[in-house]
Amino acid sequence: SEGDFNMLAALVDYIRRHQKGEGIVGVSHQYGEQVSVDIALFKGLRVGGHPNPMLEEKRPTIPGGAAGLIAHKAACKARVQAELGLEIDAGAVLISFVGRWAFEKGIDLIAEAVLAVLEAYSNVQFYVVGPIGDEAGQYAATRLCALSRVEPLNKRLFVRAEFFRVTEEMRFAADFTICPSRTEPFGYVDVEYAWHGCPTIGNLVGGLGKVPGVYYQILEPGDHRHVLGQLLRAIDVALSMDAPTLVAAVREINALSAPAKIDACVQTDARDQAAGPCVTPPCNGRWLAWPSTRR
Repeated sequence: SEGDFNMLAALVDYIRRHQKGEGIVGVSHQYGEQVSVDIALFKGLRVGGHPNPMLEEKRPTIPGGAAGLIAHKAACKARVQAELGLEIDAGAVLISFVGRWAFEKGIDLIAEAVLAVLEAYSNVQFYVVGPIGDEAGQYAATRLCALSRVEPLNKRLFVRAEFFRVTEEMRFAADFTICPSRTEPFGYVDVEYAWHGCPTIGNLVGGLGKVPGVYYQILEPGDHRHVLGQLLRAIDVALSMDAPTLVAAVREINALSAPAKIDACVQTDARDQAAGPCVTPPCNGRWLAWPSTRR
């Protein structure tokens, strides 16, 4: 907390005085680097990072092994579409959001982006599930639940603003998962979905960026139009990928031993904010994309 009473202040002061500033560790390398810059309490300290790995034994089993991944995802998509009441369409792009419906998770952005994407792309479907966490979540629930009852959107949008059991089939069925978090110390959803052959569309903040996907940066956090625009551009980049590129990415993502620190390519000129949407060349077998900041 950065308020008047900060329970961490005494501990950080002790570490400064008696440990020469050494000994503070975040839940991911990326988050450790971020808080030492963004949070005044940690200024001047080196905040380390714990790898906080997903256990390999939690990796899902794919019928037929890696060679059967694409066929398995297609079969799961058909079953999930039927179970969720979505139109059964093998060519549909199914996008997921799973998490707490709170401002820090970007649920207000999703509430606005969903309608824009459904109107712009006739082949896109969404499932958005998770418990309400704050007033932004309540706003999103009101908006998205109303949209999910409107025909024909009800055949392309499944919404549950509550704790909802996300099955293995739902993860395999998804083509992309959205993580527009404003803050994200580590993030498990992106890894879980990656192991099911699903790339991430997300904000490159904190612990996000561990797995290949389409990422964006926020230059003006207080500018809602800018933040929403970056998310929509990232979705546009993802949906513009041709089938061979996406299939190759799905196979690559599923094979990851996650998480891994963001590759050095994240720091390259691929973040040129004046350029149009771009996909970086593979970096240690990884790919990342950034949308332009232009409107």
